[in-house]
Amino acid sequence: MFVGVDQVRKGPLTRTEPVIGRIVATRKGVVAARVSGAVVSIDVAVGQHVKKGQILARQDIRTAEARLAFETAELKLAERELERFEALRSNKSAAFARSRYDLAVHRLARARANVRLARLAIEKAVVTAPYDGVVVRKATELGAYLKDGSAVVELVNDTEVEIEADVPADRLSGLRPGRVVSFSARAGGVPLRARVRALLPMQNALTRTQAVRFKPLGNSPAVHYSINQAVTVDVPIGATRTVVSVHKDAIVNRGATRLVFLVKGGRAVPRPVGLGEAIGSRFVVRAGLAPGDIAVVRGNERLRPGQPVRHRPLLGAAAQRRTGDSDTPERKPAH
Repeated sequence: MFVGVDQVRKGPLTRTEPVIGRIVATRKGVVAARVSGAVVSIDVAVGQHVKKGQILARQDIRTAEARLAFETAELKLAERELERFEALRSNKSAAFARSRYDLAVHRLARARANVRLARLAIEKAVVTAPYDGVVVRKATELGAYLKDGSAVVELVNDTEVEIEADVPADRLSGLRPGRVVSFSARAGGVPLRARVRALLPMQNALTRTQAVRFKPLGNSPAVHYSINQAVTVDVPIGATRTVVSVHKDAIVNRGATRLVFLVKGGRAVPRPVGLGEAIGSRFVVRAGLAPGDIAVVRGNERLRPGQPVRHRPLLGAAAQRRTGDSDTPERKPAH
């Protein structure tokens, strides 16, 4: 019979309390028009993922193009005028006047600046994404006239996220910037890891809680979060202790006796156990098991003493900690 197994282990465990948090975006906001003009195209739809620099919308540039043509002509006139004064100065002509020469230099500089401004107005008429994200709202429509600063779309970066949780004030002692905690994005989900980034220096006088920001760590690219999605953060509330523990799924109740089936020589061997408190997905072992024992955690309900069993080998980190373990107590989440 093929069974799932987990290793009895000795190591540090910390009591934790679940606190409800939420996913927050580190980058979100309205992308605004940078010049005034009518909207001639909207190149994205609500829900579309965009990359930094991708075109979101375009505004009418005909007025800006006309302005550029005018300022370019003015620049050419200013250049020719300065060239004439340069020639007079070089020939030491009596017609040369220093004040008029200085004015020509000034006019040329102003003409060049005006050309740059006209070109910039044309460039700004193309609204682009300032960062990777998802379009969550369109704030304008085709043909609408936008003023400088008017909203075009609302953009949210759904990949660079943090967790914000309102932690009870009497539970903050176990949280310091840099400490790693576990969290889960859904009930029964695989525990993930996050690092405390900051404790915001403001407390809610009504709820006696303080906002704490956590940065998710090393999660699979397949893990996708939604902004404001609820998550459960396991906040440490006690000192770390070194204990022998066994996975909860290894426990089989036979009447008043609690058993764990161990794999010994390819066979299932029942072992009565004494258990302590539950910490997350594990029980503290008081008697009956030793670190390194291989306990059956899947298929153990149907096992008989001495029954031949097979299982996948435990390798490396898998021998120390199964994916899905979480050192969190079974307590009602704090809100």
